[in-house]
Amino acid sequence: MRFVRKTIRRALRREHGQMLVMFVLMIVVLIGFVGLGVDLGFAYISRARLSKAVDAACLNGMRNYYQGTTQASLIASNTFALNYGSCGRDVAPPTLNISFNTTGNNVLLNISAQVAINTFFIRVLPAIGGYSWRTLTVGDSAQATRTKVILALVLDRSGSMNPTTGTTKGGSTLPGAVQVFINYFDDTIDEASMASFASTATLDIPMEQPFKSDIITAANNMNWCGGTLSIGGLTNALLQENSVTIPANQVALKAVVFFTDGLANMIQQTLKCSATTSNTWNFGGHDGGTTVAFWNPATTTKSCADQNNSCNDGYNLSGCSPPCNATQFYSTTNGVMEDFTQDNVTAEAQYQCVQIANLMRANNILVYCIGLGGSSVDTNFLAEVANANGVDDPRQPEGLALYASTPSDVQAAFVQVANDILYRLTQ
Repeated sequence: MRFVRKTIRRALRREHGQMLVMFVLMIVVLIGFVGLGVDLGFAYISRARLSKAVDAACLNGMRNYYQGTTQASLIASNTFALNYGSCGRDVAPPTLNISFNTTGNNVLLNISAQVAINTFFIRVLPAIGGYSWRTLTVGDSAQATRTKVILALVLDRSGSMNPTTGTTKGGSTLPGAVQVFINYFDDTIDEASMASFASTATLDIPMEQPFKSDIITAANNMNWCGGTLSIGGLTNALLQENSVTIPANQVALKAVVFFTDGLANMIQQTLKCSATTSNTWNFGGHDGGTTVAFWNPATTTKSCADQNNSCNDGYNLSGCSPPCNATQFYSTTNGVMEDFTQDNVTAEAQYQCVQIANLMRANNILVYCIGLGGSSVDTNFLAEVANANGVDDPRQPEGLALYASTPSDVQAAFVQVANDILYRLTQ
């Protein structure tokens, strides 16, 4: 019996020793799992911060590609640093890799970043294969694509824009605003054109590449006089946009930027002057009152001498050359013949502008509008032309309608349009 008791005591002592070993092992495993969860949680947080920073850097770098890859890379790097900030867990600041590449008509920006973080619990684990658990390395990457833009500028050069005698004097700042705007785009990737309008509409710069120098020069050489044949400028823009075919395997964005400081108050129409003759006339030209003026588009150019020579500032063409006995025009708005009154002509002009804008959007062309002045600009009309907030048709692409109260506000409006286009270009 005594022998049995001794044997049992020895066995129990051995079990106590085994339990201690098992307890220690379980504690180590438990600490390992807890530590792994905590340290991997820190790693997840660091990776999320990296992800936010590289995404912001990618987008901002690509939107500033027009400044050149060196400056765009610097902006991307600064954007990353601003969004990532600093963290006490980091062994050292993150490493950042930035690269621009061109594929077809598109530019790709690739950004990747890595950072090593200090661990708290798993650092006590033994090294495996020479790998120490004292730090963990996490990383993330992002890519932005900058597609090609096909841009058509449509600019008002009517008499109200005259820097000295006009009612808005918008011509004092429009050329400078155009220069700032056009420099947001790239001569080697994008294409652009410029049309202008007053009593007639002209295609100043056809769709081309490079385009910056020609458009800047044309904007600086505009003459400010005449009425507001907005529909002519928009029609030229549509023709230029449709002249560019985008290959099936490429992506591009088409956009029209329409600037005006007054009502769309003129149209062009072929009028029946007699039983045997018809002539084409531009008519309208007044923001107020009832009378209309008539211009012969065959002789009207960008010259102010031609544009200011309107004939028969009244209700008919009897005093014009060639003479015309027409007293009414056809209104596509209402589908009937209407008298030559300013209200009738302006309503028709605005209707035609909205229809041409709808045709643009049906061809996947974004429309932007910038209006200068107070009561001289019909804000509802510009919102319809741009389909701002889907006001004209929520099923069609939405543009922007912006308003500059004074000439000094024009540049800021153009910059906002440029930034919106670049935002849409960047994927």
